[in-house]
Amino acid sequence: MTKKKILFLADSTNDLHDLYNNLINDYDVYWVVYYKDLVEDLKKKKISSEKINYISSFDFYNSKSFLIRLLKRFLKIFSIEIDKISLIKKIKKIDCLIKPDLWITDTGGILAKIKTKALKCQFKHSTTYKKYFLNKNIFDYDYIFLPGVYHFNRILEFYGNKIDKKKLVVAGSYRLAPFVKKKALNNLEKKELLKKFNLLENKINVLFAPTHDAFGKLRFFHKNFGNQFDALQKISDYIVNKLNGNFILKLHHYQNSLLENDKIKHIFNNKNNYVFNSKYEHQVEENGDIYRLSDIIITDTSGVSTTGIFLGKKIIFLEPDTKYHNWNEADIKSEFRPGFVCNNIDEIFISLKKYLNQKNLFLNEREKFLEEMFFEHEKDPTIKISNSIRKILN
Repeated sequence: MTKKKILFLADSTNDLHDLYNNLINDYDVYWVVYYKDLVEDLKKKKISSEKINYISSFDFYNSKSFLIRLLKRFLKIFSIEIDKISLIKKIKKIDCLIKPDLWITDTGGILAKIKTKALKCQFKHSTTYKKYFLNKNIFDYDYIFLPGVYHFNRILEFYGNKIDKKKLVVAGSYRLAPFVKKKALNNLEKKELLKKFNLLENKINVLFAPTHDAFGKLRFFHKNFGNQFDALQKISDYIVNKLNGNFILKLHHYQNSLLENDKIKHIFNNKNNYVFNSKYEHQVEENGDIYRLSDIIITDTSGVSTTGIFLGKKIIFLEPDTKYHNWNEADIKSEFRPGFVCNNIDEIFISLKKYLNQKNLFLNEREKFLEEMFFEHEKDPTIKISNSIRKILN
């Protein structure tokens, strides 16, 4: 009997991989990815090249030719749209060639623009404070998988009778699957990771992991922080010198260009600082270990926050710029942030100090958050998600 075919359109591999393992015995599963490092990660996971469809977004876009690089400068403001158009065309070809029975994606915008004969299921690759699950592209899918009842109720509150409740599947967050299985690093793993990052042992580890759009293009702090690179230097100095800790920076991969800034290079040439190079380490397995290693996480509207809450980390939220963020349209409401919310650099310093000097801050708030946000958060969500997919395909 011929197996039914499933296509994964993946922005990340480490999250969907558990789901893949749970489905491959019953279905013929293929990957479609558009980041080169994900191809290498899939191969490391022993997935056959025949099951991997790599579609570079813009064929000449990665060229080293001087003329092409010059052209890219002129095309820069249009590059995102050009990339999407190119991806859509290539995905349509794959759809016609493989003829899947089901599409599964961990990102909404691309597949929403493609009409397929097969059913389409959408996950969100992260549970953020942005407009992801409330994005109108959920209407372009047959099924939307939700992390918990909070998002189910939030969608109904936002869209009312316009949305068909039958397409909303509360099954848990597959992003949490690796962390349910492994919440913390053992002593040896932690020691080896610190050595790899050239960080010292027995120190507090503070991670700064902002998203790409909370403060405008290529900004990771609000403008009231002043020069963002100077602010980053001050935070690094405070953590390393005042708190005797390690400081880790993990920028969003959309902000890779900022890693070339001289001030960032200077900061992370100093001791007890590490920069995670998302240009080469985008959404690979080591991402998870960075979160496991961290004691305190500074972030904004990023899904790093909700992952950190699940892992029991102490969270410092940066208040987003209202010019770029509308709380009325956010998946998670502003009051549901179990941690300190900071508007300036001094408030960050105060919050860091409080976390070091006081135990169990926001403990009850984090527990309440987990109960509402993630369906059966102590269990591996992969089983529930896989069973739901089987029902769809039967």
